[in-house]
Formats: sequence, structure tokens, C-alpha cells
Amino acid sequence: MLGPDYIEHFTDAAQGAMDEYTLRLVCIYAALIGSIDFEGDSAYSQAARKAALAAKDVQKAMNEEGRRAAREAAKAAAEAVAKSAETDLGTLGTAMGALSKAMQWRLHNSARATAAGVQDVVSRDNLKMPANVQRAYLEVVAQAVARVNSGMAGYEQATREAVLKLAWRGVSVVDYKSGAWAQADVAMRRHVRTQAVQAGSRNTLELLEETGHDLVQTSSHGGARESHAKWQGRVFSLSGKSKKYPPFYRETGYGSVDGLCGANCKHDFGIYVEGQPLRYERDPDGGDEKREERYQAEQKQRELERGIRAAKREATALEAAGLDNTKERLRLGKLQKRQREHIAAHPYLSRERTREAAMESKARIYPLATDKTWVREKFMPGKGAGTAADVSRRAVNGRAYHDKVASLPIPKRASEAVYAESRRILRDRDGTGYERMSVVSWKKGERVTDTFGHGLKSQACGLTAKQVEACRRTEGGVVLIHNHPMSSPPSWTDIRTVAENDWVRSSVVACHDGTIYEIKVNDPGVVKAYERIRQQMKALYPNAGGAAIDHYTTEMLYKQNEEAKWFRLTKKK
Repeated sequence: MLGPDYIEHFTDAAQGAMDEYTLRLVCIYAALIGSIDFEGDSAYSQAARKAALAAKDVQKAMNEEGRRAAREAAKAAAEAVAKSAETDLGTLGTAMGALSKAMQWRLHNSARATAAGVQDVVSRDNLKMPANVQRAYLEVVAQAVARVNSGMAGYEQATREAVLKLAWRGVSVVDYKSGAWAQADVAMRRHVRTQAVQAGSRNTLELLEETGHDLVQTSSHGGARESHAKWQGRVFSLSGKSKKYPPFYRETGYGSVDGLCGANCKHDFGIYVEGQPLRYERDPDGGDEKREERYQAEQKQRELERGIRAAKREATALEAAGLDNTKERLRLGKLQKRQREHIAAHPYLSRERTREAAMESKARIYPLATDKTWVREKFMPGKGAGTAADVSRRAVNGRAYHDKVASLPIPKRASEAVYAESRRILRDRDGTGYERMSVVSWKKGERVTDTFGHGLKSQACGLTAKQVEACRRTEGGVVLIHNHPMSSPPSWTDIRTVAENDWVRSSVVACHDGTIYEIKVNDPGVVKAYERIRQQMKALYPNAGGAAIDHYTTEMLYKQNEEAKWFRLTKKK
């Protein structure tokens, strides 16, 4: 016999492992979506090629998280079956050695067989899961390509929609019992619970026959559904011949889908010896009204848990794709707040954190309680600590960095976006010598495009022709944001980009030491001035190489700009 609390939680570790496996698969393909150019006839074939290249990562996920999920499921099932038999033997006051050899063998074999069966089913389904995720990936990519090329959606919108669809569809499997599609962790939880409880129940029935006992007691729990409340916590006669106790099968519906040990049932039964105290109360709630209230409260808690897991899945998938997940993290914060309030209002409930986890996360998704960017972005982890291009945590963590960005001569909406994008770039490039670029709208602060997912270049982070066109079409112009790993001042390329493109209203350089530069060009004639100075430097240093000439030219340009005012450079240290 297993108690309702044990039945509720004995699959938690297995579910956590399955969550991690499915989410890792989704993140592998979400990252691919973030790197695809959806425009043109070759977009879909490009996506298919990328999927083939991801095979190694997928295989690694199967070998690590997938196998661990199967092992945890088997372990949970074996322990549950053994615990059920142990409880029944304790009730009888009988040692395992006092049973017949055949009965001892059946009890030992039951736990092993149940574990092996569970591991086989979960492993088999784990093998199918990568194909399910890849199929979902190709379907959402095909839809995104169609929407972008028909003009129904822009690149950013289509990419975001594709990732969110994948986060939901990619972790679904066929339910082992019903044949309906369900979330992989939910399907596995149901399967393990059903197999373990039913195996334990069969052992109980065999022990009753072996020892000649006829009575059983059902367990009970608060908030039971009405059809189960009538028989919970009671003693029954297995044979139906007792004049004192009602027939077991007729009253409980044992063996049917909606009866004892059926679908989503947390009840179990065990051996009862006449004269022993009852293990469970008949009515732990104290009346039908309170029982219904508790049932509805538990259902609401389960609903909030599903919402929290979904928000974490979506936020994690968007992060893997290099997309902004602020909206999902805000939703996560609101859902967690509602959960805290709900549990505080119902003292008989307790927070089930394992059922709120989308995975056993190594890189935690932090919920947001506010959309104020200095609050939501105040922490940067230390993965790059000790490298030459380490981002200074002291400089960039906290409100001071936000206020530094806010003081730049940029509209408020754009300024908030520049802060968020700077932090996003610094997190991504921390500890590396590579650059990333993001582009936001000058008027609305919305992200227009970025170079996340592009190939890495040490000193370059340029946009593609299609990305440039998207920037050019942005009403009111854009702000460019990119990083300088070695914290150097803006290069000539940075200045020229602003000078030669009238749609660039401003360019911000986020240095890894926390320094921020903002570039505005007052006179496009700075391009001709640079070329003139460069010719002078070549004449002055005839034996110098091209890189040295560029360095001397940029230095002289900065000096002459103090008087000529071709461009304005704002520095925030």
C-alpha cells in the first residue's frame, strides 16, 4: 500500500530528468531557428541542412539526459513496488522469509519486472522524441518562411512565433496509455505511476491469497473527487462474503479506468487485519463542502504549475534562439506571485517546486516582477571571470549602469532598449574576443534585428543585406549597439557606419570594462576628411603597413575632430 503523498511525489526525480531532456532538445532546434534567414527560396533547405548538422548534439542529449530520465523512471517504479510490499508485510507482522519461496520470488521479480518494463517504454519513447522535435522544427520553419515571404510577418515576429510554437509542440509525445498527445513529462509521470501502483496492487492481492486474509483498507486524502470520496478510508471484503464490510470490487470499481487505482487516482489499498487501528480517516476534509473547496483549490494549483512550466519553457527556448524573453519572464513572475497568493489563501496546500520546474536548470531563468530594465537586468553571472575579455561585474551589475545608459542623448524608449540589449550582448560575449550587434528602433525601442546566430568574427559584427534593408525601412531610424571586448574607443568603421547611413540615428559601443560610448555624426564630410588624413599618413609613414596607417589616421581624426566637430562622442565611464 502506498500513501497518497508518496504516489504524488515518487516520480519527481524522473520527471525532472525528462524535463531536462525535452527542453535540451527544444533548445538545440530553437538555436537553429534563431540563425535562419527566412527570406528567399533556399530558406527551408537551409533549415533542413542545419537540422542534419545538429545530429551530434541531439545524440549527446539522448545519451545523457535521455538515458538518465529512463533510469530515474525505472528506479522510481522499483522503489514504489518494493515499498508497497514492505507496508503490507508490516501490517501482517510477517517477514519476507516466512512466505513461500514462490511468493518471495514473485515479490522480488515484480519490482524488477516493473522497473524493466518502465525503462523499456521510456527509452523507446526517448528514441522517438528527437524525430518529433525535428519534425516540429521543420513545420514551424516552413510556416515562418511562408509568412515572411508573403509579407504577413517580419523576420523578428516570424522567428519569435516559430520558437514559441516549437517550445510547445516539440516536447509532446503519444501518451503511453490513451494514445493521445501529451507533454512528455506528464505522459511519463502517468505511465510510471500507473505501472507502479498496479504492480503493487497485484502484489497485495497475491499476499492476501497467500496468507488467507480477506480484508483491505483504502487510503484517503483531502480534496478527493466525489466518486472516490465515498469509498476512501474504508475497510472492504475482498471476497464479498463478509457481513460486516462491503464488497471491495463492487464498491471501489477497482480495475476500471475511473475506479480505485485508475486514471489520475492517488488512492491505493493495502491489507487490513481486524482489530488494528485504521491508517486513514474516511473524511480528512470534514464534509462535502470543504472537500469540494480543497479539490478546486488543488486543481487551480495544478493549473498555475502548468502555466509556470510553460513560461519557463518558452523563456528558455527564446534565450537559446538569441531572442528577447522579457515578456515571458514577466509572465513567469506574475504566475509565481499568483501561486504564492493562492497557497497563502489555502493553508492546506504546499508549494510543489518540483512541479513548477521546466527542467533541472543549470542556467536559471529568472522571473521578472517589473518591466523596469534596471531591476530585471541587475545580475550578470560570472562565466567569463579571469579571461582577458571578462565583463566587469562591478561596472555592469546594478542601477548605476542603467542610469549611465539612461543619461545618453537618446529617447527614453530607445534608451531602455539599449540598456537591455547591451546587457544581452555582454552576457553572450563575456570572456570572448568576439563582437555582437543589435539594432533597436529610435522611436519605439523595439528590436529590429541582431547578429546573434551569425558566424563569429573577432573584430566584426556586420549586418546582412536583408538586415540592412530592414533597418532602412524602420520609421524614424535606428540605434546600433555592439560590444568592444578590449574596451577600446569607437573605431573608424563605427564612425563611418553612422556617417554613411542616414537611417542610423546613433551608435552605442558597450565595452567589457563598463565604459559606454555613443556616436552621433554632425557632418557626413567626416568620410572625406578621413580619406584626406589617410593620404597624409601614408606620405608621412611610407614604410608603414595598412593597419598602422589606419591607426595613425584614426588618432589624427580624433584630434582634428576636437575643432572640426564632425562627430560627437559621448563617453560614460
